[in-house]
Amino acid sequence: MPTKRFDKKHWKMVVVLLAICGAM
Repeated sequence: MPTKRFDKKHWKMVVVLLAICGAM
């Protein structure tokens, strides 16, 4: 099950979203 790769990519997106929310 290739979930680790997807999780890593998804985690990066989540971090970016959090950073944008924090900047606002």
